Amino acid sequence: MRRPLPGVVAAFAVAFAFATTPARADPPGAPCPASPVVVVGADDEDVRTICDGARDALGFLIGLGLLAPGRIEVSVAARMPERYHPDAAGVYDPFTATVHLRDYAAFARFGAWLGQPIDRSMYRSIATHEVAHAIASVNFAMPRPPVLAREYVAYVTQFATMAPAFRDRALALHPQPACTPPDESTDLAYEMDPMRFGVCAWRHWTGLADAPAFLWTVLRGEALRGP
Repeated sequence: MRRPLPGVVAAFAVAFAFATTPARADPPGAPCPASPVVVVGADDEDVRTICDGARDALGFLIGLGLLAPGRIEVSVAARMPERYHPDAAGVYDPFTATVHLRDYAAFARFGAWLGQPIDRSMYRSIATHEVAHAIASVNFAMPRPPVLAREYVAYVTQFATMAPAFRDRALALHPQPACTPPDESTDLAYEMDPMRFGVCAWRHWTGLADAPAFLWTVLRGEALRGP
């Protein structure tokens, strides 16, 4: 999840079903309790926050019938790897199946995010978004899912589980009449204003008669295929 352009602006225990992943030599890290998530490079407080966010993503998506990878690695550092946007707070790399997050101290130095003061609940929510990407990656029917489909799943998961006050403020920044339905959006529109796309995705999700069924059409590549 990258920082938008200037001026643009729950957790519960579940029984996890793990998808099969190839064996590999994994670096040591801090495992999240009863979870496939392992946090590498973070202090204890950041590990707790990230694990809480990961639990939110796992609880929501597995509750809808998705499988989780056998391992989700979250790599934490003060800076994003050079190949990513310098203002990114977090990103999921599908080629290495790794979530990258800034540590909280580095993230907090931004001062504000999405027009709101940064706090731990916001950091937890970013972890939820990126872990949702990792979960969705093993559930898409196609090897290279469209950007809009990937982000729809991640933002719906994030909005469903974020702190209500944070969600209410985000929704207030994007009034209903200005919202473009996700299936009418474009990759460029998402890039210009990611949070607006997220708000529209959430409003679309909450207006569906059968939201879980729609999610599976997205995962099968039958919806949100992009232009």
